[in-house]
Amino acid sequence: MTSSPNSVLDPRLVRQASQWWVDLQSEGATASLRQACLEWRKANPEHERAWQRVQAVTGQLHGVPEPLIQATLLTPRRTNRRQAIKTLLLLAGVTGAGITTVRLAPWTDWSADESTRIGESRHVTLPDGTSVVLNTGTAINVCYDANERRVVLLHGEILVTTAVDAGPHRRAFLVETTHGTLRALGTRFQVRQDGDDSELQVYEGAVEVRAARNDSVAEVIHAGFRVRFDDMRVTAAGPAQETSATWARGMLVATEMPLRQFLEELSRYRRGHLGCEDEIASLPVSGTFPLADTDRILRALEYELPVDVRRYTNYWVTLRARAS
Repeated sequence: MTSSPNSVLDPRLVRQASQWWVDLQSEGATASLRQACLEWRKANPEHERAWQRVQAVTGQLHGVPEPLIQATLLTPRRTNRRQAIKTLLLLAGVTGAGITTVRLAPWTDWSADESTRIGESRHVTLPDGTSVVLNTGTAINVCYDANERRVVLLHGEILVTTAVDAGPHRRAFLVETTHGTLRALGTRFQVRQDGDDSELQVYEGAVEVRAARNDSVAEVIHAGFRVRFDDMRVTAAGPAQETSATWARGMLVATEMPLRQFLEELSRYRRGHLGCEDEIASLPVSGTFPLADTDRILRALEYELPVDVRRYTNYWVTLRARAS
């Protein structure tokens, strides 16, 4: 059986490869277990491809060196096997919908026109005076020519305040993501590219959205609205939330946000794994938190909520219910 190196991997095989990988790192791993894994890999070229996908991502967690990611995932007595496998699947780009696009190569940032590291934000003024603020772990390319002004969002999140083009042709201002193209209609807006789709929030003016594989249909999103779009469709997602853009001022604002959702957002600003037990996942979090010190935020959570912060390594932090 043969397969193309570029063909889509079966998510079930990536899951199996992740299970093999985690089990082989335990102190109880035996020679027979290693031989069984080797036989599984040899049984089908797709098995080997799935194994190589897992091998690739174990050394890359937002640029964390391989020994550190191994220390994070390879602590079977301290961490939950199921959680370790889940983390590997996320790193490998596996969701309930299958394989998604993930950034496996931090060197792509080096070739980007503008980029930020994890935990960093930066303001960039483009040649026409347009303001672009890059959030944590973001990379963009800027493509200006005689006909258009285009920003390509490679990954991450940007806050854009467009300037009027002073040129004779009044060039369109476009933002391109994996999932579609946005045309600004004199506006201030935020774009965030996730694995499966992108999110647009319009704060001023309006933005025209065209999905990548359905670009004959344009939808105009006016100020005060938020949408999500994949490469086929645009879906309303409720009102725009100005608090979502406070990261541009170095703050994370939460209002009755479930703890798990809050930690998912906070994890964008620090390296490694950050999670919580199911028992406390729905605890509400409210407040304004300075993103410059995520450890300080964790201490605040520990003070305000009935939780304890457990640090297994600097790159694996879990919140647990506080013992009564």
